[in-house]
Amino acid sequence: MGEENTAANSGGAGQKASGVENISANAGGAGQKASHDEKPEPKKSAEPIPRGSRVPSSLTIYGLISELVSSLVTLLIGIAWPAVVLIILSGLVEHGPFIRGAINDFFQNKQSVKASAGPSGVTIEITSIKEAVAAGLTQQITHENKSPPSPAIAEEIEQQTSTAADKLARGISGENRVLVKVLWVDPHPNNNIGLQYAFAALGIVVVCVNSDAGISTAFSAADSFDVVITNMARENAELGGLQTVQSIKADYPGVPVIIYSSGYAEAHKNDPLVPPVKAITNSPREVFNIVTNIAAKRRR
Repeated sequence: MGEENTAANSGGAGQKASGVENISANAGGAGQKASHDEKPEPKKSAEPIPRGSRVPSSLTIYGLISELVSSLVTLLIGIAWPAVVLIILSGLVEHGPFIRGAINDFFQNKQSVKASAGPSGVTIEITSIKEAVAAGLTQQITHENKSPPSPAIAEEIEQQTSTAADKLARGISGENRVLVKVLWVDPHPNNNIGLQYAFAALGIVVVCVNSDAGISTAFSAADSFDVVITNMARENAELGGLQTVQSIKADYPGVPVIIYSSGYAEAHKNDPLVPPVKAITNSPREVFNIVTNIAAKRRR
């Protein structure tokens, strides 16, 4: 009986062992099932390259080329500008007289040059000295005669002022510039605006005083004058201009005087001229000629 029980027990143990195997088999199946249920991990995106780390050469080739070109351009600009400046300076030194002469030739007969930019482009306005002088003399003649000059006289004025401008223009802004100064004594200077403007356009300085009281102050300020123009009639003195002539003769010998007076000139145009009187006239054109001839001699 004991042996049978032992055998029986052994059989039970065998069965139990086989049960363990079954459990192991099930466990293996469960493991296989679990392996089928696992999901694949998502792919990670590429992380940005940290600052300061080296970038593969395939990514920097275009950047290197760009930097190289930029450096070359900067270098060329740095070298080119001094070279350009040196070329310009050497050209100015070598051809300076020619360049200055060309500039003077352009400006010698120009009173003003104005440039302005607008939507339609750049506009340059050039005022000719000849035009300005002719306009001034024409205005004076119109004022004296109470009417504009005839076409024939207008043509003569144009020729007269053009000749004067050609004589005097280079001295207006040239290297050998000489100021020609006119003292004009007249209680009514507004009567002489046309001639004053014409002289100013030629670079001739005109100082106006309304009586003999201003003569000494004017001479002190200007140092001297090349010519004096005076009218004749003054307040309470029909021949007051003669006192002006005597004052210039006594205090400033050698300075010529032009008596520019309509009424007096009509009565005394044939009188002999006694220094310092150079002319007795009522003609704006004659006054213009005398002054511009004096100026031309001064500027030689």
